[in-house]
Amino acid sequence: MKQILVAIFVVAGLVGCASGLTTKELERKVIGKSKNDLLNCMGTPSNSHSAGTMEYMTYSHRYTRNKELHKCDADFILTNNYVTKMEVAGGEEGGNEVTSDFCRNLIIRCFK
Repeated sequence: MKQILVAIFVVAGLVGCASGLTTKELERKVIGKSKNDLLNCMGTPSNSHSAGTMEYMTYSHRYTRNKELHKCDADFILTNNYVTKMEVAGGEEGGNEVTSDFCRNLIIRCFK
């Protein structure tokens, strides 16, 4: 299953940002989605923890292209099992920030 997700992540990254959505526009589409919606599409998070009625779920992906390590971290905050906030960070190792198109593509396939 993990290899399938990695393949999907790589393909999504190569496709480019066909959606044209900004991170904020994408966040508006994700807000209000259920925990089950998130798990059914994104799979098991890389990391998660709970505090009271809040749950924090992080999906992390790393890949190498042209000998450069690229990363994507998508953090979802859920309250009472519904997404209330999303934060996306992506870039190259060493702080050379690239657009977060790769991260957005990972999420937009779930919440078009």
